[in-house]
Amino acid sequence: MKKNIKLLNYLLEYDICTESLNEYLEVTETERLDLLNKVFKTLNKMIYDLTFSVDIEDIELIDKAIQLIDLLCSTMEFKPEEIMNLKKRIKKSRESLLIHAKNDDNPDLILLANKLDEIVLDKSFKKEDLIFLVKELINKKEDPNIIKRFLNINKDAIISNLLLFDYVFFKTLDSMNNNNENIFYYITLLKLFYTSKVKKHKYMVLLQDHMENPYVDEIVSLLTGVKRSLTPEEILSKYDVITSLPQSSIYIPKIATVEDRIITIDDDVTNLRDDGLSIQKDGNKYIVKVNIADAGAFIYPGSVEDINARINYRNIHLNNPVKMLPFNIRRDLSLNQGQNRQVITMCVVMNDSGDIEDYHLELRDVKIERNISYNECDRLIGRTTSKFNKDLSDLFYLACALEAKNAGKQAYWTKKENSRPDVKMSSSKGFKIIREFMVLYNTLIGQFALDRNIPYVYRYQDPEYMSALLKQNGIGENEQIRNVINSIYLDSKFSTSPRYHEGIKSDIYTQSTDPLRKYPDLYNQQLLHKFYFGDLDFPFDYDDFRNDVDYFNQRNADLGLMKAEYVRGMRLTKNN
Repeated sequence: MKKNIKLLNYLLEYDICTESLNEYLEVTETERLDLLNKVFKTLNKMIYDLTFSVDIEDIELIDKAIQLIDLLCSTMEFKPEEIMNLKKRIKKSRESLLIHAKNDDNPDLILLANKLDEIVLDKSFKKEDLIFLVKELINKKEDPNIIKRFLNINKDAIISNLLLFDYVFFKTLDSMNNNNENIFYYITLLKLFYTSKVKKHKYMVLLQDHMENPYVDEIVSLLTGVKRSLTPEEILSKYDVITSLPQSSIYIPKIATVEDRIITIDDDVTNLRDDGLSIQKDGNKYIVKVNIADAGAFIYPGSVEDINARINYRNIHLNNPVKMLPFNIRRDLSLNQGQNRQVITMCVVMNDSGDIEDYHLELRDVKIERNISYNECDRLIGRTTSKFNKDLSDLFYLACALEAKNAGKQAYWTKKENSRPDVKMSSSKGFKIIREFMVLYNTLIGQFALDRNIPYVYRYQDPEYMSALLKQNGIGENEQIRNVINSIYLDSKFSTSPRYHEGIKSDIYTQSTDPLRKYPDLYNQQLLHKFYFGDLDFPFDYDDFRNDVDYFNQRNADLGLMKAEYVRGMRLTKNN
């Protein structure tokens, strides 16, 4: 490493950008290819040293080394044999990172490995085609991280081109003229597309008529270079997140309960349980009851609790977690062991091949028998010494049968894990049980609502639209673009009617199993109580319903941007 002391100093002291790279090459009199070789050697040494420890400084230094490799590759042309060798080097470094990520259970290392995988060596995709595709993704409000992955196909061509910044800037102005609709999204993209070549004066003049807008300061800071990172608290405030929910109470009547051996299976640290399962065997038939905590019966639409839940929209896992519902309400509705609870139950009759023979929905008052963790579930499955253990084994058997009927879902889970390092998936038996039966509930409840003309919020996923865009506009789908399309995980979106969900491989899918954590799930329960159970009366208008679903899509996207900004803010705060 001593030979590369200048390189290490560069990585430690400078931002990785074209200007700093050119200066380094000039001062050190180094050729780009020589520098690329040095960076790979340095990167591999840093990865090797992770054997002994992993801290934030190691992560940041490796990240900058990968950024430098990416930048060098984006500005160089390679012969076919050089591309082959570089792919081998990238693969080797990536595999080493993934080994450490697995051993240390470190999602940051997975993210770095994915960054290596995104480096493009063959820049054959036309600049004009790429710009067109990115604009279409912007029009569809696609995840900025996904747009960034497409930019990496021909980074040098895009960065040197100001069309995208200009395109987004005028969309930002339109957003300000329309009550800041999608404003967070467009500001995020402005930061992504900004370069030193932007004609700052032009855009400052265009902003003059919008100086009263609450978000214009952030754009001015970008243009003037007078940047101040928002604190985590300021970021939460910017996105209207309520960090301290007022403690309120809801009336839950004393209820007579049914003993039903209801089991909840969650991770080791959770104290919030939305769902539980019970199972009975009747000859060669199984009766599985998927029980969901009934929050919709007790949180009235338009109440303070409902409005605050709608604003926060979901539980958000940050350093200081943000909750959707106040503590006492979460406590009183959570399916905790030994407690009496009202639940919405999907009763499903299945044969031993996992085929659905019948199902129905009902309200029940039940007592929760036991809360267990995924790890505990895995230990108990296969032990037949008690009815409880036998229940778990039967549930796992049926979960495997459900999974086998739809093998395409596994590709979806894998893509989600690879593209979202913040999302931890599990291969445990307990996790598989919950995953398969929650998917089953979300599918059947959608069909149930559709058959009875009950207004309901559905979820869909259509990843093929990008391929369709290319085909419709005569753009060839080369290996680069196909690799990106195949690798990305697209978030599902909400709709007022069923649409095909590519990941689940189903024509009908909903979001209904997390009413204590996600507002659309709570909202769906309120609709069931009004239109099916008939025990909740509140005004309903179909135009408002459609607007609500639009809001869910908007809020879900905004909170994704908020979380990314919050994480960046925390890192900057820690470094400073």
